[in-house]
Amino acid sequence: MLFIFTTSFDRRLSESPPRSPRHLYLHFPYCASRCPYCDFFTETPSRHPPASAYAEALLRDLSRHQTSWDTVYFGGGTPSEFPLTELERILQAVAEKIHSKTEWTVEVNPGTFTFDTARLLRQYGVNRLSIGFQSTQDSILKFLGRRHTAADNRKAIRLARHFEFPSLSGDLIYAVRSEEIEKSLGEFLSWNLDHISTYELTIEGSSIWARKCFDPSDEEERALEKMNLIEKTLAIAGYHHYEVSNFSRPGHECRHNINVWKCGEYVGIGAGAAGYEGGRRYRNIASVKEFISRGPLPSYDMGDSLAAETISLVLRLVHGISWSDIPFRNRQALEEKRSLLEEIAAEGYITLDETRLAPTRRGILFLNEIVLRFL
Repeated sequence: MLFIFTTSFDRRLSESPPRSPRHLYLHFPYCASRCPYCDFFTETPSRHPPASAYAEALLRDLSRHQTSWDTVYFGGGTPSEFPLTELERILQAVAEKIHSKTEWTVEVNPGTFTFDTARLLRQYGVNRLSIGFQSTQDSILKFLGRRHTAADNRKAIRLARHFEFPSLSGDLIYAVRSEEIEKSLGEFLSWNLDHISTYELTIEGSSIWARKCFDPSDEEERALEKMNLIEKTLAIAGYHHYEVSNFSRPGHECRHNINVWKCGEYVGIGAGAAGYEGGRRYRNIASVKEFISRGPLPSYDMGDSLAAETISLVLRLVHGISWSDIPFRNRQALEEKRSLLEEIAAEGYITLDETRLAPTRRGILFLNEIVLRFL
């Protein structure tokens, strides 16, 4: 049955008083080398200004915010590539603004995750590691341009267990033509991770492979077979599929990213960092040198359609979202597209009822096509 928006829904369209975001993202664009598939903003050593200068610029930007953070996420790039003396300055400043229930994630590369790094992160309260394994096969790691090895993967797990990080997440890239996905899945499960992120290899943007028009990813049908295998294997192992690319044991979902998918606001700090404050999305200047000398210089993205933006985020949540959890402006944008939502529901891509919006299995597979209809 189609859900027709009612006056009870309309009454919920009342804007809450604005408050400062309580979610923080810090970007470390430092990488030892650039992976050929990567389209994120990173800089390699030949372009690195002194790490001390970048740390100072991060601290200046961070000092503008006096809130207590509910979630903190250090991403990159490679945060574990940053010199420990400078990383400690950032950790110390953030540690002063967290509380007992803060989720604090740091991304690490198995090849640069050392005993001293692990000890430092735990010392300051980091309670969630996101480890960029990507594969457990040396041939695939080398092909993807990764600098670490399968042995480095196992060493990283041992270090994380030694320092008793409360939550461990691992990244896996699939849909590489020559991979043995069953082998990687088997080893991932042997590590007893709390959270697994699986990303289909896609070649786009300004990546090295995109510029060379080289695409080693699987054909669509084979990629779908691998995705189905991943879902079934992880479900049997006790992981629940809560977001298009993410699987978790109960209580280990990434709260920071859930806030993003629910259209929540967050502060973005660092060169190339994205943020969302005061109803406006922005991206800081993508240059470490300029960030150091001139500050974040954010560019604000007005977007083509708030409804499209909202749909692209909330439909990533496999079990959907309550209408009451969608921020006022975003709910209002969807209300203006009520006839389109009903049409898409009739086609079997989403489900609607009085309290909830959710994708169907078919909707998850065709999410990009759904979003395009809102533009």
